[in-house]
Amino acid sequence: MKYPNLPLIFVAVASVFLFGCGGDSGTVESPDAIQHLRGMKEMADDGTSPSVDPNAVVAGAKATGISGTFTPADLYAHYSIPGTTGVPINGSTAGNGGAGTTIAIVDAPGSSTITADLKAFNTRFGLPQLTSCTSTSTALGAACAASTTPYFTIIDQSGGKTNAGWAGEIALDVEWAHAFAPKANILLVIAKSSSIADMVSAAALAAQQANVVAVSMSFGAIEFASETFYDTTFKNAIANQGVVFLASTGDAGDWGSNKSYPSASTYVTAVGGTAIKTTGETAWSLGGGGPAIYQKMPSYQSTYQTTAGIQLAGKLSTNVATTGPVIAALRAMPDVSFNADPTNSPVLVVNGGKLQAVGGTSESAPLWAGVVAQLASQTGVSAFKSRIKSAAGGYGFNSLLYSPAKVAASFSDVTVGTNFTTGGSSACLIFCTAAVGYDDVTGLGVPIVSAFLSAYR
Repeated sequence: MKYPNLPLIFVAVASVFLFGCGGDSGTVESPDAIQHLRGMKEMADDGTSPSVDPNAVVAGAKATGISGTFTPADLYAHYSIPGTTGVPINGSTAGNGGAGTTIAIVDAPGSSTITADLKAFNTRFGLPQLTSCTSTSTALGAACAASTTPYFTIIDQSGGKTNAGWAGEIALDVEWAHAFAPKANILLVIAKSSSIADMVSAAALAAQQANVVAVSMSFGAIEFASETFYDTTFKNAIANQGVVFLASTGDAGDWGSNKSYPSASTYVTAVGGTAIKTTGETAWSLGGGGPAIYQKMPSYQSTYQTTAGIQLAGKLSTNVATTGPVIAALRAMPDVSFNADPTNSPVLVVNGGKLQAVGGTSESAPLWAGVVAQLASQTGVSAFKSRIKSAAGGYGFNSLLYSPAKVAASFSDVTVGTNFTTGGSSACLIFCTAAVGYDDVTGLGVPIVSAFLSAYR
């Protein structure tokens, strides 16, 4: 089966009516989220499946997988990830693979084949298999909590519902989070539905589970006026559980009004996308980014632009209206990036027992979750959580990220490419081009993981 590109707009909006103690009432929107997934081209082992558009999946730089797809080992080498499975990578076996940590992944319903798909993915790429254990709809199962080996489990709040589009998203999230942290536990939390209210509720539940250090959210809804109501969930979980929330910024580029939530939240690390080409790594043309619509600039960004000591290209300080003067400083996105281009640098997933080439910022977020798990493992889970809880301003991981010296030591600055899309205003040109230093296309850049783990230890 060949999957079409997924829709890029949201068509369903629900509302929740809230009543305060003083008698005031308000409406909190709960739009449906979509997955930030691109590609889903089905192929045979030899890459010659007739269902694959030969122009859609092309060989990228240092790609050794079928039809030019990037394997885990390809990305380990490209991003200087220390050996995570005991096999030397770039001469190093220092990587701990996220041992002792748990990565939580939040998705909407759902896949009926993900356990088998993960096993097939691991077999294909020589990754360690995870122990399967059963959880309830509200918590980790006892066997999972007692497991002495890394496990994969599902907390399903949907009652077993499935959806073909989200099944592909689940395969990408689970398989590639595991690839980047092969010794971490993987917890998949399936929300009741794709509404933002249910998805954020699932993220809150995920954060409460034992040893969860990162919650990956490869979904979003176009920003909406009452979104800051949901920020409390992320803020409280940072303060109480000490977890890192990561969300993909979307696959529609930047045309001014299509910013995605929850990546827009100042308490969430927004993950953008890049393309790996033979000429080097560039911004992905469809990666989301730009100033948020309803979120003010947080202190970690306003402080960074005055202390970084490097060119910021004027992209972090203000938002510019389509007409009229400069307006108040707003939260800038993304914070960081990773590979996402399904055309130049696709990755392979196993979905429903079939091989598919895929990309999108849905890929970037779980890759970053794997890096966070490795960082937490080397720091120690308790110590890592304490650092997240006590970070300046209550912003958790984001406050730790924006350190000029650490960024300079451990990020590769992506300075080429644009995510300006048709329909954008001329104002977008200020924010839509990658440049030296922070930019609203790739953020701080992509990690040199071995250096990142050392600098942020």
